[in-house]
Amino acid sequence: MTINLRAHGPASEQDVAEVEHRLGVALPPAYRAWLLTVGGGTLSDYTVIPGTDDNGVIDQFETVDKLVRYQDFPTHDLIPPGHLVIALGSGGRLTIRTADDDYGSLWWADFDKADELDLAGDTPEGPTPEIMARLADDFPSLLALLEIV
Repeated sequence: MTINLRAHGPASEQDVAEVEHRLGVALPPAYRAWLLTVGGGTLSDYTVIPGTDDNGVIDQFETVDKLVRYQDFPTHDLIPPGHLVIALGSGGRLTIRTADDDYGSLWWADFDKADELDLAGDTPEGPTPEIMARLADDFPSLLALLEIV
């Protein structure tokens, strides 16, 4: 099934550079280019992300102005460093790696798995790689996986 994306409109170079400065990371080139062209968007339907055991459902990719704010959500404490949340979802968060050898790869932070591991209480034990599932090598591969046009 093909999913249509209603673009929110391109982000400005200044906005993207400001987010990179505030986060202290360089956004992966393919994702950065997508923000400058599309800027985020709403999906035509709730979309189950393959590779998440049907726990990962998203309905939009966030705009650049929300990227900094999402890093302060309490549940972000469960996500290991080097992951940037780019979409909120039912059951977890979609992240992109901004560090290390996996730079630019896409991941699902599975909060249902965190519940199973008893890590999602009011005082979580901290970041845990056990809740992370690698989805794609880069942003264009993720869009292709989701059949987003």
